[in-house]
Amino acid sequence: MLPGGHLDHGEDLEDAVKREIKEETGLEVEVHQIIDCFSKNYDSDRTPMVRTLYHCEAENEEAEAGDDLSKVEWIQPEKLIEKLGENDAKMLEERPNQAKFLKKLEKSPF
Repeated sequence: MLPGGHLDHGEDLEDAVKREIKEETGLEVEVHQIIDCFSKNYDSDRTPMVRTLYHCEAENEEAEAGDDLSKVEWIQPEKLIEKLGENDAKMLEERPNQAKFLKKLEKSPF
């Protein structure tokens, strides 16, 4: 599962990204560009949502599971699809902007 959450009333979107990542991983991040933004509708009574996927960068790798995560794991980009839940993996493969960004990450030296 990718870190994520909700936007508080009156909160700036990038501030919400920083807050949610801090709550879930303990990491302070720099928010870069938006990778993808799309709406998600459900076949149930759940409220539809807008998902915005950002490219973020942490200053260190000292993450700890917090809030609603059971663990935090650093994953090489080429292994990401197999580690994600079915829905997140499907989006990364099928959404053009996400797939393109993942390919760029796979080519980047670490």
